[in-house]
Amino acid sequence: MNPKRKSTHHKRAVGVGERLYVNLPKSLARAIKQEAAARRITQTSIIESSLAERYDPSNADMRERMLASELRTVKRELAQVTFNQRATAEVLAVTVKNIVAMLPSPTAEGRKRAISFYNFMASEAAKALSSEKALVDRLAEKILTFSDEDFATVELPPGVLPEDEAALTFEEDT
Repeated sequence: MNPKRKSTHHKRAVGVGERLYVNLPKSLARAIKQEAAARRITQTSIIESSLAERYDPSNADMRERMLASELRTVKRELAQVTFNQRATAEVLAVTVKNIVAMLPSPTAEGRKRAISFYNFMASEAAKALSSEKALVDRLAEKILTFSDEDFATVELPPGVLPEDEAALTFEEDT
């Protein structure tokens, strides 16, 4: 633009408002253009209504009500999650209690192993709380380590697998 030439674009009043010239990202300009065409209204009216919705003081109450509604929804969802966690913990506690009730009385060796396991779990939980890695992941790395030899030495009771080895082969779906 020639510096000696005055711009004819700025500060022209249109109606009661002021005309603004704004550079928009192409994706936003394209979205405005598509919406205007779909709704058969001007691009200016879309921009004006968007700005009015965002900055008009009369809309502040509506925004506050919407925010309060969203917060109530989040609060209900958190309460539901808390309830589900408590229910899961109760089911787990009852399950463990019933399993333990079916076990034979512990021996001295069994007590030592249980105390060792408890201490291991407590130390892993403490480490997990100070780490970014989840406790389940830490335990899986330490406890659930299997090698091919582990599976080779597994002895299943009779009748668990079919006698016919052909029943153990799988065909790929075509």
